[in-house]
Amino acid sequence: MSAEIYQQLWQQFQCALAQHQIVTDPYLNNLADDRRGMTALAFLQPNSPAACSEVQVFQQQLAALEPAQYLQPASELHLTLLSIISCISGFTLPQTDAAAYAIVFQRVLTELQQDIIQRRIPPLQIELRGVTASPSCILLQGFAQGEGLNRLRDQLRQAYRQSGLHHSMDSRYRQQSAHLTLCRFTRPLQQPEAVLALCRQYQDYLFGHLPLQQIDLVFNNWYLQSHVTQTLASVRLDNPGSS
Repeated sequence: MSAEIYQQLWQQFQCALAQHQIVTDPYLNNLADDRRGMTALAFLQPNSPAACSEVQVFQQQLAALEPAQYLQPASELHLTLLSIISCISGFTLPQTDAAAYAIVFQRVLTELQQDIIQRRIPPLQIELRGVTASPSCILLQGFAQGEGLNRLRDQLRQAYRQSGLHHSMDSRYRQQSAHLTLCRFTRPLQQPEAVLALCRQYQDYLFGHLPLQQIDLVFNNWYLQSHVTQTLASVRLDNPGSS
């Protein structure tokens, strides 16, 4: 499924370039943007420093071509596991019981840890291979190894639905892929053909693997920027045999 999604996005990107219809983000530099949400995720840097370094090499080449675009900082690169509360204007932590959300999150991850220890499922790991793009951003392609990621997402969905806590899971779309956003377009591309060529160069490049060893529940803005993100819970999974 992920491969099909990435290919569809790539085709949309190529069409947008040909028709000069790149979509720029009007909110990135808007200090008045108060959209906030709650997300279960895995940051790239603590889980796979080597892959993060590989990503930065690509980003540096992209920055040389398009210095005005927004590159996701290394400390903010992340894989969204599930958006518990999609970002909406005006949402604040005092409006909700953050501790209750954390308890549900920790319970699900504890159960998942037992499944890994008992070898009912293999350690959770994502292969990071190739880049794709959409009319609005450039993405790192992730491919889940085995069914562990789907199982985690489904268990989180079920737990939060049964908890009675407010959520808006899958309200925008059902999370299926395992991508990481590398670049968001803030203005039209200055060198579209060179960007296209660079992405093609990395279309099947193996950046490494992302073992899901530290998984966090955070309060965040749309871009997961560090100055807004607050960690509500963090669980360390023992993933024996992962690399």
